[in-house]
Amino acid sequence: MVVGAALIGVGALGQRWLTNVGDSPAAALPRPAASAVKPPPVPAPAAAPAGVGEVTAAGLGDLLNVIDAERRQQILASPEVFKQFVQQEALNQAVLKAAYANKAEQNPQIRTLMERAAQRALGETYLNQVVRVNLDPKFPSEAQMREAYDKNPEAFRVPERVHLWQIFLPIDPKGDDKQSKAAWSRAEKISRDLRAGKGDFGALAKQYSAHEASRVNDGYMGLLKSADLLPPVAEAVKKLKVGEVSEPIASESGLHVIKRGAVVASETVPFERVHDQLRARMAQEAAAKVRQAAIEKMGKEFPVSVPPDDTLGAWRDDLAKAPAAGETAAAAESADPPQP
Repeated sequence: MVVGAALIGVGALGQRWLTNVGDSPAAALPRPAASAVKPPPVPAPAAAPAGVGEVTAAGLGDLLNVIDAERRQQILASPEVFKQFVQQEALNQAVLKAAYANKAEQNPQIRTLMERAAQRALGETYLNQVVRVNLDPKFPSEAQMREAYDKNPEAFRVPERVHLWQIFLPIDPKGDDKQSKAAWSRAEKISRDLRAGKGDFGALAKQYSAHEASRVNDGYMGLLKSADLLPPVAEAVKKLKVGEVSEPIASESGLHVIKRGAVVASETVPFERVHDQLRARMAQEAAAKVRQAAIEKMGKEFPVSVPPDDTLGAWRDDLAKAPAAGETAAAAESADPPQP
């Protein structure tokens, strides 16, 4: 929403890639032959692959190379954080070691999950590479950010807010008149005493208020947007001066005795204060735009057909009759439980 016309630049870059197939990473992928046959499954390894069950500098380096640059820097900048990172990896390797020792990778359900997880990782990593190749690393520029800021003033405007305290007494809609009258009587006494300068609002909130979040904070609700207040509460706030306490205000959930604090007028957040957030937001939105365009392009260049509805219906019926994977896995576990 905030990028507005600023996306024109990155949009043009994405369009260049979409129309110039020769320049796209997708163009380098071999197209599958029409008569391609799915190869037989690779036999499960008899033992854990090399490197599983141990922590090495090379293994840690490989792992750090696939972590985003900011997180990698955080890990390497602190000896304590790096030690925690290594300890966590040691625990991960211990779990893998136990899994291979118990031949978990030979379980059909687990093997399916492993294959799909690897495929998802491949697809996600490839998409991320496509985005990086097709997204201008200099986007957004200072001029583009300033343009987005100037053209979307409402996106950077903070509405009017008010400091508010309350003592809330619930009324059960299904309760009897006696309960309702008791709540009204208590609310009126609390309001009357406070308006007469008797008692402390915070102490009475702790004693009587049923709104836990504010009760523990002397009834303070926080700095609330005036537009978000319940209509009867908003009307009362307009009539109160700073520090004044209201009469009981009825809402659908109960009775509110409120105290108004200072009103903070609506303001526009300066460009300098939103600079970094705006840059991150615009880059994120541009990346999402390029990503979606890439997915649509791949869907056209490497189409995967979906059978007609009658075939899908037959598949669905057959699959519904088959036992769920969880049921067969539970049966296998009960017959031969894994050993830690």
